Amino acid sequence: MQEEYIKRSLQQIEKELKTLGLWAPASPPAEAFESTAPFFHDRMEFSDWLQWVLIPRFRSLLDAGLPFPENCAIAPMAEVQYAQKGAEYGPLIHALRELDNHVMACHGADQQQQTKNTSTET
Repeated sequence: MQEEYIKRSLQQIEKELKTLGLWAPASPPAEAFESTAPFFHDRMEFSDWLQWVLIPRFRSLLDAGLPFPENCAIAPMAEVQYAQKGAEYGPLIHALRELDNHVMACHGADQQQQTKNTSTET
């Protein structure tokens, strides 16, 4: 169930990037993806990272049925990045916060299922 919420959050993030005019028509250069810095901040704009790294990776995880990262805290970075930009960035930050919450809820559900499985095995 959380997977559906994550899918919707990704769609909302894409929509908000487009609304703000931050959706890029072309990918950053290949070397931008070689960064080891958080959010690739040394090689691309945060909005580019959202479009070209976060969204594709999460969609790949969804398609493959693979687990999501244990910790997801993208909204705080967006709050820092867009603090001086104005209220029009609020919906994007909200969509990122929703994604964070749904990913964390997935792990909570996974842990509950593991606990339940362990207790029924004993």
